[in-house]
Amino acid sequence: MTTTFNLWDEPWIRVRDAAGTVSEVSLTQVFGDSARYQTLAGDLGSQDVAILRLLLAIIMRSIDADASDDELIDHWGQWWTTRTLPTDDVYAYRDQYRDRFDLCDPDAPFMQVGGLESTSGNYSGLPKLIADVPDGASPFSMRENSSLESLSLPEAARWLVHCQAFDSSGIKTGMKRDASTKGGKSYPTGVGLTGAMGLVIAEGVNLTETLLLNLNMVMLAEHDSVVWERPPQKAGADMAHPVPTGPADLYCWTSRRMRLIFSNEHVSDVLIANGDKVDISNRMRLEPMSAWKPKSGKKDTFVPRTHSSSRQMWRGLAPLLTRGAQATVWGGKHGYALPLMAWLATLQERGLILPGDRISLRTLGLEYKFPERSVIVGLVDDSLNVEISAITDERVVATIAHAADVADAAAVAAGDLGKDLAFVAGQYTNPSANKKLVGMLRSQGRERAYADLDMAFRQWLAGLTNGSDMPALEEQWRDQVRSRIRPVGLGLCREAGERSARGRQLGINAAFMPGEPIDTAWCWNRFQQNLWKATEGTLINTTTADKEQS
Repeated sequence: MTTTFNLWDEPWIRVRDAAGTVSEVSLTQVFGDSARYQTLAGDLGSQDVAILRLLLAIIMRSIDADASDDELIDHWGQWWTTRTLPTDDVYAYRDQYRDRFDLCDPDAPFMQVGGLESTSGNYSGLPKLIADVPDGASPFSMRENSSLESLSLPEAARWLVHCQAFDSSGIKTGMKRDASTKGGKSYPTGVGLTGAMGLVIAEGVNLTETLLLNLNMVMLAEHDSVVWERPPQKAGADMAHPVPTGPADLYCWTSRRMRLIFSNEHVSDVLIANGDKVDISNRMRLEPMSAWKPKSGKKDTFVPRTHSSSRQMWRGLAPLLTRGAQATVWGGKHGYALPLMAWLATLQERGLILPGDRISLRTLGLEYKFPERSVIVGLVDDSLNVEISAITDERVVATIAHAADVADAAAVAAGDLGKDLAFVAGQYTNPSANKKLVGMLRSQGRERAYADLDMAFRQWLAGLTNGSDMPALEEQWRDQVRSRIRPVGLGLCREAGERSARGRQLGINAAFMPGEPIDTAWCWNRFQQNLWKATEGTLINTTTADKEQS
């Protein structure tokens, strides 16, 4: 019988050192030896970010939030200079709340409800806890259902934190003493709070740097709190604490009511019910890791931007980097900027981050099947190596946005070529009557272009600095796009085959090109024109950008 498993003392967090060795460490170890570890190394990237947010919440709650922003930034500067964490504060905080971090405590188990019982007497099943085993299929192919008879305590602890952050929506097991239970069921309240967001984090050379870079000191909230500081939760919503009061609270929000079922030093099952439902709209002052966009059809309502696994990170990078009217104005009709960018810019302006300092900018999130979002269908985990002083410079950000636009336009040209080749080969005659086919053909051409540009854009981006010659670098990118997309077009033409080469003669009343014979050569010339238009646009006016920045 398992009696105790305190997360401060027992190894459960997976970390990787510079040699690539993966090990499990306790909370005490991860804070004390963070410089030894290169990164977190959980079962999924989403598990890493859920645990990172837990670690940040602990640091936030151990710091005196009553200090002024200047004082807090000065403290941060001292930690960054020595590449150390405020471990004295963290360990004092640990001693104050140590008992609330016991995974197996019968009355107040960590992030769970002691004595939680279902109305049916049944359990939810371990597949509900493991994000890589949604019911019926495993999109990540990491584990077979047959191996889910039990979990080790360290693994169960990691998935517990992940489930509270990213659990899918849907009907849950109904719990006793939960007023929302109807007919033995707990009806959907949405995905875990973190799962509703597309997260962006900054990663340094080791875990110390990563924690410090994401420790946004100017967003600390005086009235913040976290679940283990409050009385133990019961089944059903916590009416005494209905919404998050600060970033740490949001990082560790218990979207579910849970209880792990223990057997012979393992977890054999779990109870999962809906917990505290929170409307994520307009929480931008509490969430440093997400950018925000207007909610369709809702005035003055903003929701987190999300990521797509079908779209490379750099294609949606500009809206994340744009600082816009951040700080005191906090955005505008087009949305709210990513607070991480404003925080890094503040550190740059204070001289705490030096020119040439680099980070890995990483996007993370889960995708759920719409509209119910009851099944996890994809993981978004992408990163770009960038110089901090470059991505906080508005001129560089404008160049990045323009370069992405050039890539988009070139990809559209490739997509149109694929569509045109199918037309001249006789695959369709009326675009309006074959919208689905035309859309598929365009999409295939575009994705081939993006795949060919992907590594090139990443390398080009890694070379940007705030002292770079922006017009020269943009022209260099245009040349690269032309040189890389032409072979994509040639490949499409070769694959089009003999029917496309023979072409077709259109009647004088044809809607496409009246009276003109069209074939592969015609499609190629049209593509060349479109590609040139896509890559000949006006260069960024650096003089104007300088004026706007000043």
